[in-house]
Amino acid sequence: MRLKALNENSGLFQFIPLNVPNYSVKTPTSGNISAKKISENGKIIDPPKEVLNKQQQLLNNTDNNKSGILREEIADSYFKNSGYTKLESKYGSNCFDGVYMKNGELYIVEVKPLKERGSVKLSDNKKSTNDIGVQMSDKWIVSRTEALVKTKNPDAIKTATLITKAVNEGKPINKIVVGVNDSRAITLNLGNKVTK
Repeated sequence: MRLKALNENSGLFQFIPLNVPNYSVKTPTSGNISAKKISENGKIIDPPKEVLNKQQQLLNNTDNNKSGILREEIADSYFKNSGYTKLESKYGSNCFDGVYMKNGELYIVEVKPLKERGSVKLSDNKKSTNDIGVQMSDKWIVSRTEALVKTKNPDAIKTATLITKAVNEGKPINKIVVGVNDSRAITLNLGNKVTK
């Protein structure tokens, strides 16, 4: 198991850098990522101190929208404090939870609740009126990139252009799922290749 506590009583966890590639986990067609896959392939991250209170706010929070915003803020703080540049990634409240650039590579991030037993559920989008695919699948990434273009927001269009160019040129696009609950946050890399 790769997830190691520095001090089990303190709740502090060892930071394992995100750039250690492990692509044995692929985007599941069901959207379900088991606790076993996460514990074997995930990396516990240490959210910056300024967002620890946000993590505590997740405890007993029953407002799904507020919880989602808190989780995204926790993940965003981690990426920014780790030297990633945030790009525009939203169409209203839709599209990507985060798109980041570091060392010339793109990182598409989806933030999800880390369930009590350690699993994560990506949306399968089966109820979507359009066939956009499971979150973090190549089909979903391409469809959300197309939605960014429709925003007419110049910054969102720049992000869409970067993603489209990387897809067309076969450049890396790291697909990162971040699971967050009130006591920990874990990243899981689902590969770095997106094809049409």
